[in-house]
Amino acid sequence: MKGEYEEKAGDSNSKLVCKLQKSLYRIRQASRQWNLKFTECLLQNGFSHTKILIYQLKAILSTALKLKDLDNLQYFLGLEITRSTKGIVLAQRKLMLEMLEEYEMLGAKPSSIPMEVNVKLVHTEDNLLNDPGIYGQIVRKLMYVTLTRPDITYSVHVLSQFMDKPTQIHIEAAYKELKYLKGTLGQGLFMSANSNMKITAYSDSDWADCQETRR
Repeated sequence: MKGEYEEKAGDSNSKLVCKLQKSLYRIRQASRQWNLKFTECLLQNGFSHTKILIYQLKAILSTALKLKDLDNLQYFLGLEITRSTKGIVLAQRKLMLEMLEEYEMLGAKPSSIPMEVNVKLVHTEDNLLNDPGIYGQIVRKLMYVTLTRPDITYSVHVLSQFMDKPTQIHIEAAYKELKYLKGTLGQGLFMSANSNMKITAYSDSDWADCQETRR
């Protein structure tokens, strides 16, 4: 949290208050910003990156605490981490295979695209699902897959808009997403060791194309 103290104008007897400029709590960038600040502070005071220091720290902590050294992270909450000199690859192949098996899609024909281009999903009362919970389960799991598969972010965002009253058309679109994942199980998110940490994004506007919002 970043802020400053200032005295209320015209009242010298007033209590000091904190004027909040920016809060980092409860936002996705909080942990990253803290790590950047912490790293900057250490480097400015003569520290350098070294594995020897890490090993020494582990040895010190193990004398006071019960620790289990898991070495390099390989699997965590469905994320598969692969390291090399070129960088780190994050993937969720095991999780996606479990999804395909759970929804009986292992034998389905893979799809080359995550969503049909000409299909416009809208809210309707026709052919409502008897069990909308299945649709919600699929979409929520797909949301988690977007951590390593940004290529499905848009289509999953579209599917998430119909979790209140999904129809047969909506769940078929969700199954289409699973078929796409089946054909692209080997893909993941690559973070280069030589990255300049700059993000480049591309957008394709299609004016008034959404039949729900006309955006």
